[in-house]
Amino acid sequence: MYLRRRQSLRGPLRLPETVNSEILKSFIILPWSASLLGYFVKFVMIGSIKSILPLTSLLFLYLPIQTNYKIDFNSIFTCYYIVELSFYMFYIYHKNLLSQSKPTSDLYVYPPDRDRQLKLTNNNDPIKFLKNMLKHMDGVLGSNASSKDKQKALLDWFSTSTTHISAPKEWKEIRRDNLIEWLSWAFWSKPVSEINKLKSATKDLEEMIKLIEIWTGEKIEEGRTEAVSMRLSIDEIRSEYHPIIHYLVTHVGCCTVGYITLTLRGFERKKIGRMTYWVRRGSGNNEKCPIVFISGIGIGLVSYLKLYDRWIKEYPNRKIYLVDLPEYSLRFTTSVDILSPMERAESMTAMLGGRGAHFVGHSLGSVVISWVMRLAPEGVVKAATFIDPVCFLLFHSSVAANFVYRPPSTPLDCLVSYFVAKELYVNNALHRYFRWETNILDPLMLKGINTSVVLSDHDHFVPAQAVERHLNLEAERVRTRILREHSHAQFCVMEGSCDVVLEEFREADVGC
Repeated sequence: MYLRRRQSLRGPLRLPETVNSEILKSFIILPWSASLLGYFVKFVMIGSIKSILPLTSLLFLYLPIQTNYKIDFNSIFTCYYIVELSFYMFYIYHKNLLSQSKPTSDLYVYPPDRDRQLKLTNNNDPIKFLKNMLKHMDGVLGSNASSKDKQKALLDWFSTSTTHISAPKEWKEIRRDNLIEWLSWAFWSKPVSEINKLKSATKDLEEMIKLIEIWTGEKIEEGRTEAVSMRLSIDEIRSEYHPIIHYLVTHVGCCTVGYITLTLRGFERKKIGRMTYWVRRGSGNNEKCPIVFISGIGIGLVSYLKLYDRWIKEYPNRKIYLVDLPEYSLRFTTSVDILSPMERAESMTAMLGGRGAHFVGHSLGSVVISWVMRLAPEGVVKAATFIDPVCFLLFHSSVAANFVYRPPSTPLDCLVSYFVAKELYVNNALHRYFRWETNILDPLMLKGINTSVVLSDHDHFVPAQAVERHLNLEAERVRTRILREHSHAQFCVMEGSCDVVLEEFREADVGC
């Protein structure tokens, strides 16, 4: 039997002696301006990549002058200049095209079954949803939370300007119209102009404002200030140009390395419907349920080779599925073809042949697990292990603010911000397809499912301590573990933390 046991900290996870903890600290904790490493990352590593386009443009204009306007098309440099500038023109065209696309409320294909649709959206009753959100926030903030603490929790969804550098400092900087603008997005994924046409929504907004006034302990004044709310699915796409060499590495290079390394490990590439996945069938019969791993935002499945190797060694006969999320894997494309939550859940159910499995999700992969829990038949998720999960507490501003909006603070944040968060197709997927009320996972959904959650204490995107308190209050049979001196996804490269993830996986795997 699976024993209910929570463990937030079993002592700090020590870094290997070969790793200089001071360098690591300056990389994941200190502001980038506080160390030479930060300047190197921001101005040398990122600056050199950003300089490719302007240098290419200048050389393309300068060389013809030097050669009396006789352009040598046989020169490799000339060909590169033309390709790079053409690629930039395509980027501008495609970004404008994607920016004009409709928000997720019109793009998602929801289940025709009303009961399943309500399970997906969590939002058939906005008033009830808001009350539930405020109740969870009370639990996270604690019984000693003051009105200022509660106001601060909502203030973080606003910025003092469109640059989103900082949040307002006082609740009085938020007026009624500011709040209506944010609520219209948060609970209907629509701008105020469309909400005003819905009588029921207008009535609900009035009641929601009253609930927030009671919760914050302060009346909201009429009018509007210069404060700007973060509205992920409505705001413009906030991407930056990445040169073609970037995609040669992240798309061609990483996909090639991934194909070779996974094939050598016995995985086969398969496709069901529009979903692509990899499967390793094992070397014999095994009665234990399969493992399904879902990757997060980044370069895809190739990031987690250490984890696969440990599973293969420990469970040689067990079937392992690896599910990639190409829209979040830094891949170049001429069309955006993103699976809806319903299609993703149905494809995974078909992939497993209706059998239950132990689902493991890292970062955004945790959101896919929440879809499967709500939309797939009961029993498909027999156990779950969440690593750096973003699916809990999505009404907390950390994920949206720190990953998409706020300027990066640490050297690691600078790298993630430019190479990942500001990449066009990742940014488009987040801005046009990421609905927080669709992706959030209520801990009550974990009832009866053996679950382990692994968090990182220096995670700038997931509020680790808040998630831990949230699960300890709301969830049963859930183990929580926080990795000390770790940032988001750092377990991928740290041998010791990979051991911890596997330990928590084994605990949740009991009974599979």
